[in-house]
Amino acid sequence: MKKQLGHNDRLDFLDMLRALAIFLVVIGHYKASFLPGGSIGVAIFFCLSGYLITNILLKEDAGFFNFIVRRFFRVYPPYFCICMFYLMLLYFFFPSDDFNNYLKALPGLIFFIKMPDKIIGIGVSVFWTLHIEFWFYMLIPFLVLPLKKNKKMLYSCIIFLILVSFVIKFTNLLGGMPFPESIMNTFRWMDNLLYGVVVALAAKDISVKPSQGAGSKVVFGLILTMLILSALFVPSKGNVWFLQASLASFLTAVLLFIYFKRRFDAGFYYPKVVLWVGLISYSLYLTHGIPMDWREHLNLQRGLLKSVFVFLSLVFLPVLLHYFVEKPSIRIGKILSQKVG
Repeated sequence: MKKQLGHNDRLDFLDMLRALAIFLVVIGHYKASFLPGGSIGVAIFFCLSGYLITNILLKEDAGFFNFIVRRFFRVYPPYFCICMFYLMLLYFFFPSDDFNNYLKALPGLIFFIKMPDKIIGIGVSVFWTLHIEFWFYMLIPFLVLPLKKNKKMLYSCIIFLILVSFVIKFTNLLGGMPFPESIMNTFRWMDNLLYGVVVALAAKDISVKPSQGAGSKVVFGLILTMLILSALFVPSKGNVWFLQASLASFLTAVLLFIYFKRRFDAGFYYPKVVLWVGLISYSLYLTHGIPMDWREHLNLQRGLLKSVFVFLSLVFLPVLLHYFVEKPSIRIGKILSQKVG
């Protein structure tokens, strides 16, 4: 007899999606020929963030300052550590021009104001998603908290913002109104996060009907397959990537909705290694580009040696960051938020 779905199972499912997302991102960056559209993992992360953040804000005791404190300590300390680590890395191992360019760009990075004008490396370029999410965290409470008891108005505002996001995308696609990698860039990607917001709102209203048949499983499997196939065959390049990411986020939202509506996978076994990858996915995302840049400047000529170096770095760096920075800072955030609350 299958067990009833509980709180831990929900987290397991979300960790599974996080693991899928970070797998797509890492493979897409390291082996684009194998997974040309692997960066749709970013779109999955965006949708999950929209869902999780809104779920927090919909709680009765949710407050703006309490929320900001917890988000700050959840996101910022690991990010700041990696920014400083990269500064040290550039100083000792990279050309002086790269170090100087990064040093000039550092204030914009630290305060989530602006990405560097010049590409310094994949280890830095992945930070753009953190800028999007940070400003989303800052803006979304002003939408959800005042309107969470007026769902119709809240849905109307969300639909409007999604339309604004698509207007920006298509305007950008046609060559007009270019948006820099800065605060305003959040609005171009806003729809990806808002799909998750919609699922969080809908999950509060829908009645759960555990599935006894195969229908929901088939639909769920087809949507998940569509996500993976799009990563395999649709390259994440140019302005079209914005549209591809929107579709991937929308499909992720549908997956979440079906999951919370039908609860058909009660008792499903999630491999522990997958859940662990999902657990450290944020730290892994922050660090995965560093060995990609580093290996090119250490005179690692042999392919096997490069592969071993990259593998060890991909495991060692995120584990250190997660257990020695991310987890303690999350704990501090919880304690401080309770005092603020």
